[in-house]
Amino acid sequence: MIDAGLPLVQCLEILGANQENAFFQKTLTSIRTTVEGGSTLANAMRLHPKVFDDLATNMIEAGETGVSRLILQRIAAYVEKAVKLKSAVKSALIYPIAVVGIAILVVGALLSSSCPSSPTSSLGWAWHYLPTRITVGLSKFVANFWWFFMVGGVGVFVGIKQACKIPE
Repeated sequence: MIDAGLPLVQCLEILGANQENAFFQKTLTSIRTTVEGGSTLANAMRLHPKVFDDLATNMIEAGETGVSRLILQRIAAYVEKAVKLKSAVKSALIYPIAVVGIAILVVGALLSSSCPSSPTSSLGWAWHYLPTRITVGLSKFVANFWWFFMVGGVGVFVGIKQACKIPE
């Protein structure tokens, strides 16, 4: 829009009106109001540090000397690359997380169902090796407190979903 010759305030107004994200729409409206009041774009953006980082605001400030079109294009390219990278990292992490989650479920099921709960000889567990005693102890723990793991898993899932909803 800047390349088309529209004034900055009108560009911010159009962007704010067409923004679907309510938080970002409020931010753009606030920036437009601040710029209309006589502030520079960089200073208006600095009022919203959760949305605009120092790199973007400093580049905008440097561009206000006359090369703003080039600076805005570079920022747009940078943001697009950052969004693509973030998306690629998220999609690359889905498979390992799924594998680890299924492995935890399988190990939990094996511990709770297939380990013996009583010793196989009259000497008790004392004659067994330490790893065997640890496995049997874990089996008893999982069998008695399976509900704790279910509640914890749901809690972690809900916590991650809520953390993903935070705008920044």
